[in-house]
Amino acid sequence: MIKMLTARTTEIDETDDALKEIFEQIDIGSLEKNSVGLMHCHYEFIESGVVRTLCDRLPFDVIGLTTISSATDDYYGMYGLCLTILTSDEIEFATSLTKPLSEPDYNENIADAYQKALRKLPGAPAFIISYFPYISSVSGVNLVGAFDGICGGIPIFGSICFGTDMGFENSRIIRNGEIAEDALAMLLVHGAITPEFHTISLPEINVHGNRAIVTDSEGSLLKTVNGMTITEYLDSIGFTVHKGAPLLVYYPGSSGSVAVGIYKINEDGSIVCGGNIPVGAGIAVGEVSREGVLKTAEESIKKIIESNNKNGAFIFPCTARYFTLFPDKDDEMKIVSEKLNGKIPYMLGYSGGEICPVPNEDGTLFNRFHSFTFCSCVF
Repeated sequence: MIKMLTARTTEIDETDDALKEIFEQIDIGSLEKNSVGLMHCHYEFIESGVVRTLCDRLPFDVIGLTTISSATDDYYGMYGLCLTILTSDEIEFATSLTKPLSEPDYNENIADAYQKALRKLPGAPAFIISYFPYISSVSGVNLVGAFDGICGGIPIFGSICFGTDMGFENSRIIRNGEIAEDALAMLLVHGAITPEFHTISLPEINVHGNRAIVTDSEGSLLKTVNGMTITEYLDSIGFTVHKGAPLLVYYPGSSGSVAVGIYKINEDGSIVCGGNIPVGAGIAVGEVSREGVLKTAEESIKKIIESNNKNGAFIFPCTARYFTLFPDKDDEMKIVSEKLNGKIPYMLGYSGGEICPVPNEDGTLFNRFHSFTFCSCVF
């Protein structure tokens, strides 16, 4: 059995008031044998010292990340700090923080941190929650691929941190009060627990044209589909390719699609995508719209409510969804609050890149890097 407790504060400047508000919502004395904290917050809570002081006062490990906006129970908004505590007598937790990640040693540093956390547990974790940094020199796709190989495909759920001012400036990772720009934090969860993972990106009405088949690619470099360059193909269906546009990828054997972004358009007609796209995969062009964001949010919440697990949920929607709703950017969180409050404890943070397992047709989970997606982990 595992319990999820949540608390929040909007008090940025007065540390004592912020801590008082948090501890009024959570009875530390009622926690079970094993506990761990997870934190989503606006960057200013780091600047003001609230994050470091709160971590120092908590009698267990904490990992966290900055986000443009967050939600839990009866709160949602930009200038908030949300804290979740997982506590259990049977389930065990271990956290770790990597050394700074960069080329060429990021793989080794992730492996070292993983082994440090693993040694604290009696066996392999059931799943991992991980908070990834934004690093311009190493893509999120490569970081997820490295971690997936290191842990042997154990399900990883998590997010790339996001900062302020519509970008990755001031994006940070947190572990036990240590603040990092370029390190990865991880929580290994060990025991008899089987989380459910759900992803929804775009509704069918926002998917254009028939699926094309990838005929030449190299990792995240998409070269040709249906025997023509990707830009030629997109021209043929009347779509003007542009950076930031979503592509839906249908991996061979997968039971659903994964949304990835177009990162770069090359002169030879190839494009760099926010995900590995193998030869034989299908692709389709998508569009992000306000109506689509709200529709898929409702569908996602329905899946959470209908899940077999009822202890708690972590939710990471893509930050692109948040900005799509401008000027009423809180509308997705408002729907989550209205539908989930009183049904299941949850914590939501907008993501600079979503990490969530996706099942194959036989139910085997594969760790994937997503964009434009509403991801949830229900346990």
